Amino acid sequence: MVVGAILTAGWCLLLYYFLPVGPGQGELLVPLMQRPATPTLAPYEWTLEGLDGRPVSFETFRGKTVFLNLWATWCPPCRKEMPSIVSLARNPNLSNVEFVCVSIDDSLDSVRKYVGDKNWPMTFLHAEGVPDRLMREGDGLPTTFVIGPDGRVRVKEVGSAQWDDSTVVEYLKELGSASLDRNEPSPNAPTPNNQP
Repeated sequence: MVVGAILTAGWCLLLYYFLPVGPGQGELLVPLMQRPATPTLAPYEWTLEGLDGRPVSFETFRGKTVFLNLWATWCPPCRKEMPSIVSLARNPNLSNVEFVCVSIDDSLDSVRKYVGDKNWPMTFLHAEGVPDRLMREGDGLPTTFVIGPDGRVRVKEVGSAQWDDSTVVEYLKELGSASLDRNEPSPNAPTPNNQP
């Protein structure tokens, strides 16, 4: 587990310092929105932890369009892209999309401290591990997925990106309009930022 954490941290640093950036130094690139090479289904059996410490089943997001971001508080590229995710989640045209940020920090307290009282419009969860079908050997943080309402992973993006770009907004808007039961929120779904 320690070796895995060291490798992940090393990969994050590599992405942060050596990933090509846009024309201005330090700019984030627009995500490529590429489909995964292997068809993947959402891990609805995955149990996570809310900021309140209670278990949250990924099953609560079934039938929804989900923007799933895997990140960590100690990951500079993760923190760098977070404002663009916040901006994307605040877009009124994307009300049918669930924005879920899952931290893989060792401590839930680190996540609570980082999120604090920011009142960001995403659901923040904590996980002690990530299902193998989502994260493959060599994947780093951040890694972002777009899951369709049919449960299929439509997009997998490794590395930080400028998520509030208009091409992403249009893609999510179209996919979100196809969400199943979009007018009936799940009674077990956590509220954004896990605030009551």
